[in-house]
Amino acid sequence: MQSLPIALKTLRKARLYSLIDRLDLFPLTSRFENQKPLFLFARGLIFSSSLIDEIRQDLPRQYAAAWGQIMTDDGLLSPEIDVIIYEGNPFHEWKTDVIKFTIVPKEQVRAVIECCESFRPTKHHRQHLESLLKFAPIVFLFAECCWSRDKYLCKKRRKAFLEFGYNDAFFLYRWHYGINKDPNEADWFRFLDMIRSL
Repeated sequence: MQSLPIALKTLRKARLYSLIDRLDLFPLTSRFENQKPLFLFARGLIFSSSLIDEIRQDLPRQYAAAWGQIMTDDGLLSPEIDVIIYEGNPFHEWKTDVIKFTIVPKEQVRAVIECCESFRPTKHHRQHLESLLKFAPIVFLFAECCWSRDKYLCKKRRKAFLEFGYNDAFFLYRWHYGINKDPNEADWFRFLDMIRSL
């Protein structure tokens, strides 16, 4: 990665730290403290909509980002997709002050982003990717937390996501018992550069 001007680097870091502070969803949805978790659908929607807000700041002008589904010419609908990056006008939008859900034509889709709580590759991630690749040319994964004491394990998990076929995989921070949250500046900068280069 080329060196960023100090002002741009500082502003990007401020966005990352602010996003982490605003979300703080992982402890509310993890079962390691034997608590009643935050409703998982709400947790996912909070994360993906917060990420969409961030993406819109860096997205090239010709693209839009939304939560929704992709539709093929013959009317086949994709699974629900956390973030669709697309060009042009959608087939349909349901939009209120509270929520926006979009149906996007397949030929207008540039990329999609699958959001998840934990940066840990599973069989579900591989299967879900297979279904998304039928609708989108590029699929990224973005997780809130890499639950690991060791940075090496996070790198190993990223490699596994790439081997599954994701175009790239990112997480906001690393965290584990006994350590403070470790914001993942490298992934955040790489992610914003990727969004700007679409």
